[in-house]
This record gives sequence, C-alpha cells and structure tokens, in this order.
Amino acid sequence: MAVIHMTFNPEHNIDSQFHSENGNLLTQALFYEIVYDKQFAIYTLNKEPRDIERPDGSKVTLLPIKTLYLQMEDIPEYMFATTYFNDWDHWCRLQENTNLRIEIDKWRYELELKMMSKGMIGIRDKAAGGDRASMTWLAEKGWDKTGAARGRPKNLKRDKAQKSEVSKVIQGHFDRIQD
Repeated sequence: MAVIHMTFNPEHNIDSQFHSENGNLLTQALFYEIVYDKQFAIYTLNKEPRDIERPDGSKVTLLPIKTLYLQMEDIPEYMFATTYFNDWDHWCRLQENTNLRIEIDKWRYELELKMMSKGMIGIRDKAAGGDRASMTWLAEKGWDKTGAARGRPKNLKRDKAQKSEVSKVIQGHFDRIQD
C-alpha cells in the first residue's frame, strides 16, 4: 500500500478547511459518507482516496482518514489530531459525535492489532536469532491474557476471613490497653 500524503485544497488556508462559512468548527461535515451537504467534505471513510465533484462543479480528491490514521501509528493520537484536524480540541469534539465515534473505535482497535502484530513479529525474529526470553514468551503464549494466571492463586474468602481475624485481635489488644 502506498503512503498517502495529505494535501489540502490550495484555495483555502488550512484553518478554513475546518470551519463553515459562518466560522463554526466542522465535525461530521468533514466526512463524505456521513454528511448531507458534501461541500465541506475533505475526508472519506473508504480505504482509498475518493475523487468527487462538489456541488459548485469543482473536483477534489478526498483523503482516506482511516488509512492516514493507521499509517501514522500515533497511539496517543496527538500528532494525528494536530496534523489532520484543526487542533486537539477539534479531535476531541469529533469523538463526541456518535457516528464518528463508532468509526474511530474501529480504527483504534485495528491500530492496536497492527501494533501487536508488529511487536510479535519482532519477538519472533529475536527468537529466531536465539533470544531465550523471546523463545520462552512464544512457547508459553505470552500474548494470551486469558491463560492461567501466574503466581499463587487468590482465595478471596480466606483473605477476608484472615483480615477479619486480625482486626479482632487488634481490637482486643486496644481494649486491654484502655482498661
């Protein structure tokens, strides 16, 4: 897959791309697939760029925002927010939109899988090079969080009973000292 570089419409400065004609910050209107009035859309939810004709007859290429998100690999999302949106607050506001939040959650999950996959490939490569810790991690399925817990099993009832017994002993000592 080719790396997609962001380019904005040169007729607008970057700030105007995110605001309506009356100055309001755009959210849903930035995304072609979920807006009625396509005049402000600069992104597509598709995987590939999308060429469209605006109502005024101008032709533009919409950027695939999910692809840009995954390519950036920015887990905290700050660099992504400040690169592809007005600022961090704009990104936070976008996440408050129900339609967009569903999409963003899917992107986050896919990015998590992508990063985990890259990490596991690195561990596999280290294991192939003879790294014992990596070999052990792979052999013991270290990625499987649902497997048997390590260490001594917890017995919550026993622990609670012991704490209660200790409290009684301490209270008894306290009562004797006061008498």
